[in-house]
Amino acid sequence: MDKIIYPEMRRQINKDNIVIRIKADDWLYVLDDMNTVRMFLVIGNEKALLIDAGFGFVDFRPLIKEVTDLPVTVVCTHGHDDHILGCRFFDEAYLGEEDLPLCTSNDNPAQKEKQIAAMRKKTPDVDTIVDKENYLYNTTLKNCNFKFAKDGDIFDLGGITLEVIPIPGHTLGSIALYCKEKKAIFVGDTMGKNHMLHYGQALEISAEPQYFIRGLSRISKLDVETVWPAHGDLPAGPELITDTRDMFVSWTKNYDIARDMKITPLDSVFGTPGGAGYQYEYPEKNMKMSYHLGHLEQILKYMKTHDGAIE
Repeated sequence: MDKIIYPEMRRQINKDNIVIRIKADDWLYVLDDMNTVRMFLVIGNEKALLIDAGFGFVDFRPLIKEVTDLPVTVVCTHGHDDHILGCRFFDEAYLGEEDLPLCTSNDNPAQKEKQIAAMRKKTPDVDTIVDKENYLYNTTLKNCNFKFAKDGDIFDLGGITLEVIPIPGHTLGSIALYCKEKKAIFVGDTMGKNHMLHYGQALEISAEPQYFIRGLSRISKLDVETVWPAHGDLPAGPELITDTRDMFVSWTKNYDIARDMKITPLDSVFGTPGGAGYQYEYPEKNMKMSYHLGHLEQILKYMKTHDGAIE
């Protein structure tokens, strides 16, 4: 499948196109939220499934209703605000259990203000485009009943199934959804072009890195033709999985804290200054990853006690 989204095609955001719908295939639509994060609508014969729910700036459900009247299940790949706050429009949603505290910690005006502030870098007039007052103070996730998506759970949509595969790393409860019928995998923020690996809410350490690489090794064995990340150009080929794993292995062998600190200032990563502002570049594949120093300490400790193994 050819790439369907390129950076140069990004639209000028206004009040009427905060979220847009792009048809990727008869069974799949991309919902692009603010040129920043992508949701995915998978349509089976009996049900539909929405992967992630975006920022929740506006009610995007009419975009779904226009293409299907099937009942919709919502599954979030992780609990960061740009993937979870749109759950306010739904009665229930699924996510990894470990990310529930992260999810609920995003449901407050201070955190929502951070998202709007981040949007100003791309959309300077975001404060006039989004109903900021309403978004900050009158929206909540409290009306959404969160259920837990567990390893091996299958969402059967009729002719299309999606299997839950945990990949802790970007967050503790991050999951991927694998569709064997379409040889496709939806990975949230687990990987993507110019990969931003391993940062947690307020830049706290998330999962121990060896679990992340085990997850990558697991999904690299699946029959995959397309990888659908939440950020960057879409779709990617299956090589993104092995490239991400190779980059991670390279990091464990070639990290240089002094060098990596110079690549990205400590206060330039979203969140609290001084935490995860280390960036490792992997020029072999034109990829990057950011990391918390604690992740490096964890993986080195693990390797030391496992004869140099990283998983």
